Amino acid sequence: MDLVWEVLFLSIRDGQAMWYVMWVRARHEEEIIRQCKKFLKDDEEVFVMYVERLRRSGKEWIAHRELAFKNYVFADVKDVDNFRLQIRKIPDLTKLLQVGEEIISIYPDEENLLRTIGGEDHVIRPSRGHYEGEKIIVTDGPLKGQESVIKWVDRRQRIVGIEVQLMNRTVEVKLGAEFVKTVE
Repeated sequence: MDLVWEVLFLSIRDGQAMWYVMWVRARHEEEIIRQCKKFLKDDEEVFVMYVERLRRSGKEWIAHRELAFKNYVFADVKDVDNFRLQIRKIPDLTKLLQVGEEIISIYPDEENLLRTIGGEDHVIRPSRGHYEGEKIIVTDGPLKGQESVIKWVDRRQRIVGIEVQLMNRTVEVKLGAEFVKTVE
């Protein structure tokens, strides 16, 4: 089965680079990053976003990292034309995703949310908080002040689910979280 890799490009806003998103075959994210780094300039970056979650191993909770967005590789580049030319050299990269002649762009609010929760190192760390009645209050972590994006909570597994709009697609992401007490 031949999977097509699609590249979704973003616009440049006020002379500053926005994020580009590449949709790649599953489990090939790190390989695409390695290939892209060969032609990036010093101020450019290609990365994936990780989620840090706690997993139980016996009686201990151990931090574990996994991809936040499977099949997605992000690029923060300024020279769009050069980036397009260079990624065409990557084997199996066959199609640029466009609507007509227009390049699809990620919305600034989507980028801001991802920058906020992922930080400089693109790792979404666990959030902590408590309940006030039925309301979730996040007291620490990347979801502090972002409670409205939480769709569900699994206290036993210490995860929350959020939905992120990414390129007009709703993507569910499971994040690490610890909500341990209820305040009445």
